[in-house]
Amino acid sequence: MDRRRLQQSALLWALSALLPSVARSQSRTSGDLDGPPPRPPPMLRPEDPTIEQASLGLRSMLEVAVHDALEKSPTPDALAWTPRLRSAWNQGDWLTDPNRRNASPWLRFEHFEEVANLALRRCWPQSGPHLMLLVHHLHDGDLREILIDTQRRPEDGHWATVQLERRMNGRVHSRLLGEVVQVQLEWLKAHQDRYPQRPTPREAQVEMEHFEACQRITRAIVDTVFLAIALQEQRWRGVPLPDINVPSQMATMVALLGPPPERLPFGVRERPKWPVVAGLILPSPDKATEPNPPTSKSRRKRR
Repeated sequence: MDRRRLQQSALLWALSALLPSVARSQSRTSGDLDGPPPRPPPMLRPEDPTIEQASLGLRSMLEVAVHDALEKSPTPDALAWTPRLRSAWNQGDWLTDPNRRNASPWLRFEHFEEVANLALRRCWPQSGPHLMLLVHHLHDGDLREILIDTQRRPEDGHWATVQLERRMNGRVHSRLLGEVVQVQLEWLKAHQDRYPQRPTPREAQVEMEHFEACQRITRAIVDTVFLAIALQEQRWRGVPLPDINVPSQMATMVALLGPPPERLPFGVRERPKWPVVAGLILPSPDKATEPNPPTSKSRRKRR
């Protein structure tokens, strides 16, 4: 036999042995396509989840809560938006500092509320995708913090949204503050004829008084966003485990946390009330009143 044909013969023999098995597998695949599709294996809920499974369930539950809370437009009545906004306005220094009572636009709550409503409509759809990414930054340490709060303060401590707010509060506030500043600049430009003695607002140039209003509006928006997420967490934690039509990791976290507490977080922050005597606001009794140190000018006069 020619040695040059030996390799060809071996290759033909291997192909002849392989083709029948390939044909049988193709016929089996075509027969499966004609019949009902194979069902995926059921996802089991572990009775004693590991820390990795519980952490995955924490991220899954918060992701679903963020999506459900921020997908639609906000409902101001359910989120106590107006009382929260009025509380933020009452805490402004423009009401107590006499140097700022020089025809400030924020002396009227209507102006403050108008800018805040415009900022809320712009910031709400932007906070959803941003928080959907930040949820996945949670890790095992966040889960341990939630479980510690469960044992330490069972009446109001075990909220997954509270831990999310602790970790991501600064990032969300920084992300939305720029949008609030832009909304305020547009409003000031549109109403600059009301306050001709004030400097004309320009792009990327905000006075300290206006920036304080932007910070307080952003704080109210951030608290409202996290309150909406907490309401969705409360709803999902009240659903029975067999009725949760989401991946089993979320059901594991719901079973681990249990029913939600009656007290909701992120309530309206009230302004501290100091005693008022003869129209003057006295300092807090907790802080000791010390005389102001003499300045350089006073020292020169004494000399």
